[in-house]
Amino acid sequence: MARLVPIALLSLAASGIVPAAEGPGPRARPRTVPLGHYEGSTDQRRRVALSSSGKSVTWWIAYRYSCGSGGIGRGRFSSGDGTPNAVLRPDGVLALVDNEPTPFVGGGKGTATFELRGRLGASGGAGTWRVRVSAPKHGGRPALRCDSGLIRWTARRR
Repeated sequence: MARLVPIALLSLAASGIVPAAEGPGPRARPRTVPLGHYEGSTDQRRRVALSSSGKSVTWWIAYRYSCGSGGIGRGRFSSGDGTPNAVLRPDGVLALVDNEPTPFVGGGKGTATFELRGRLGASGGAGTWRVRVSAPKHGGRPALRCDSGLIRWTARRR
């Protein structure tokens, strides 16, 4: 259905008494994250380090995890050697969701699924990390499932 505009309003807009609708204003330029190195810790009191370089972030994070079998452990993950960098948007948001094969000490292979999310700024950054590891049965051992849970991290720009 067509929208009817009163003729009087159109004539006022044409005369300049009432301004005509304008297009969108100037676009705000997206913030750019300064290149730099960030260091900090997780809420598990483990180390985290990130380095921004244009459109990606190299990263390193240490964490604790627990397994369904009742076991607990410590681990660390980092970008490089086949593990990708996190994607960095111009507004400082970083994200990486990936999974990859993981060998286990004592034999067997599993899969690690992880998520790194956050935001970097001029003075620091913050975000979350989670890793889940699963391994199929190996010999007489049952399948293994481990999870770090959602871990929060903060870091300062150095």
